[in-house]
Amino acid sequence: MINLAANQYHTRVPRNAEEYFFSVNTTGTANLLEAVYEKGCRHFLQFTTDMTYGKPKYLPVDTHHPQEPFGPYGASKKAAEEICRKYRDKGMHITIMRPRMISGPGRAGILLKLFRLIDKNMPVPTIGNGRNHYQMVSVFDCVSAAVAAMEKGFPNKEYNLGSEQSPDIRHLLQEVIREAGAHSFVLPTPGRLVKFVLSLFVKLGIPLMYREQYMIADEEYVLDISETVADLDWHPRYNDADMLKEAYKNYKQKN
Repeated sequence: MINLAANQYHTRVPRNAEEYFFSVNTTGTANLLEAVYEKGCRHFLQFTTDMTYGKPKYLPVDTHHPQEPFGPYGASKKAAEEICRKYRDKGMHITIMRPRMISGPGRAGILLKLFRLIDKNMPVPTIGNGRNHYQMVSVFDCVSAAVAAMEKGFPNKEYNLGSEQSPDIRHLLQEVIREAGAHSFVLPTPGRLVKFVLSLFVKLGIPLMYREQYMIADEEYVLDISETVADLDWHPRYNDADMLKEAYKNYKQKN
């Protein structure tokens, strides 16, 4: 059994965000595990998120990093992991995957706002100077990691999923602008000030970005995937630049 079901930030989040996320991400996981356990299923793969870590205390962020999520989405996924561990104690083999920002078909998310600016030849702002690394992972690499975990018998471990050799945000955006043939340019902004303004919009109920999205936007944030590579014989095939270009192409095909 593979559990991918989750409420995320792709649609407008209601004011009762905690209930919105926990109802599916935590309670849904608990219900699913209870049902499959009663039916005799003993192998389970749970996708959670790197957002369970919160602000990086050291780099690269490995699976032993403290889990201090910024908001209800990360908290709901952390709680789901705790439920998984209880079922490990009951004899289940449960692998937990913590992907970085997933990119691929149907996964444009917050990138849509950037792509629309590029289409209009407008400046593309970064939160901060854009010199930090903001790792992603391809949806196809997530699939191959799930297959690898199954082939290894669903190890009772947590694994990070992310790309390798990620360029900084500024260079990533410049490559997409170049690929699009647009006249946009990357516009650095003061990170603290922008995050303060974004927090005000959240309090007013008209969020441009949510706390869990903007709080690490100017942070150096790279996951350590060495355990995933070593244990599962898995290697990410896609780099961040190719993922972002492909996401833009998908966006153009649909608009």
